[in-house]
Amino acid sequence: MEEVGERLAISLQKGDIVLLRGRFGSGKTTLARGIIRALTGHRTEITSPSFVIVNEYEGMVPVFHFDLYRFASSKEISTIGYEEYFGKGVILIEWPERAEGRISASVEVDITYEDESSRRVIIQFLKRDPTAFSV
Repeated sequence: MEEVGERLAISLQKGDIVLLRGRFGSGKTTLARGIIRALTGHRTEITSPSFVIVNEYEGMVPVFHFDLYRFASSKEISTIGYEEYFGKGVILIEWPERAEGRISASVEVDITYEDESSRRVIIQFLKRDPTAFSV
């Protein structure tokens, strides 16, 4: 999953909003780790921001990694100042269904289990041609 994230990062650009969908343990954070490392060069531990809501990573392209799992309603997205991150880098959002209808994505990533050791990853580019991406 980390390698898929690294390959996806090649086609991302400042201002992109990437929605990461999947069940617990499906690999959302691992895929995000690949994107973060590829775009920022960040090599220390990268974890899901479940309790802090957002982790920020500086680099060639800054990355803002959100986890909305603890949100009780879609209205909560407006309480965290989400809009101030627009255009400043790449935004990754785990559990985006917790803010349904309030996020305009550039890329949607859906991760499902195939079996115990494999996943299916479907990536949709919603706002532009993904010419640089291949797996």
